Amino acid sequence: MKKTFIAFSLLFISVLTFSQDRNFTQFYASPLTLNPALTGAFEGRHRVGMSYRNQWQSILPDPFTTAGVAFDMNFEAFKVQTVPDKFGIGLTFFTDKVGPGEFSTNNIGFSGAYHKALDPDGTHYLSGGFQFGVTQKSLIYNNLSFNDQFNGSTGYVLPTGEELPTNSMAFGDLSAGLQWSLSPKRRTLIYAGLAFHHIAQPDVSFYQEDEDIVVDSRLYTKIVGHFGLQLPFGKSSIQPRAIIYMQGPHLEINAGANLSFSVSEYNDKNIILGGWVRPVSDIEEGFDIDAVVVLVGFQLTGVQFGVSYDVNVSNLSNTTSGRGALEFSFMYIGDYENESVICPTF
Repeated sequence: MKKTFIAFSLLFISVLTFSQDRNFTQFYASPLTLNPALTGAFEGRHRVGMSYRNQWQSILPDPFTTAGVAFDMNFEAFKVQTVPDKFGIGLTFFTDKVGPGEFSTNNIGFSGAYHKALDPDGTHYLSGGFQFGVTQKSLIYNNLSFNDQFNGSTGYVLPTGEELPTNSMAFGDLSAGLQWSLSPKRRTLIYAGLAFHHIAQPDVSFYQEDEDIVVDSRLYTKIVGHFGLQLPFGKSSIQPRAIIYMQGPHLEINAGANLSFSVSEYNDKNIILGGWVRPVSDIEEGFDIDAVVVLVGFQLTGVQFGVSYDVNVSNLSNTTSGRGALEFSFMYIGDYENESVICPTF
């Protein structure tokens, strides 16, 4: 009975972390986790990005924290070619921590993509990519307390008799995706993408090697659809966009727009203001509005920085007072060109 209880407890912790699943509010500032087809999809030669997210600081003594860093680059597919096809390769590392037991998830991923130019000018692309990763999950048992550790007076100081599984496990993971993009005229962009994550539905149970306990803990395949526009007006632009996550019985939508205001003659210095709404749905609760998001960003040539805040408006807002998640992003693009063709940045 004790082992069964612990199994369900660890499964519940896994579900909590799985619900984040490396979903950043500033999704285009973390392109390699959004869609492997975006590997190398930028106007430059190499790109470094960093993201940090802190969630539920208002209601948890140990909030959810997610941090990541990614590097990717692109190069010409062929030495002599009549169309500007590109290869992209990339590397990502992400870490996620939850709760007082320091339940952590660490992931390293390798991705590759091919960007096929559909016209000789490099304004129309179809991209395909894949990502293979290794994920390691661990839990520090010393930071947890069990009922049998209570000595009746001074606290939880006795040794526990619980039979705990190994506190660390790892699994491989596979993702793949496509993106189509078109820039019919200067500074105008239309794009749409589709990605599949956890294609092999890996087992994330700590009891993989325990024959006495069987826990159905395979990850649902996550399907991601994203699309948007970039429409210039004067030296500025509006960027409406939407993204849909579907994973098992769960559905999440982010829809909104960014406004980019140019403060330079050559459109290489911009202030970005954005806002989105996030409806979510599952089998038990139905549709609800989870959060309203606000963003402020700055772009200076090949450097961009963004900060966003998720204002919680769901039923949980009575407890959180609307305080949800704070997120930061930083990106540097080397050999930057100020003509976005394949992919947006924020």
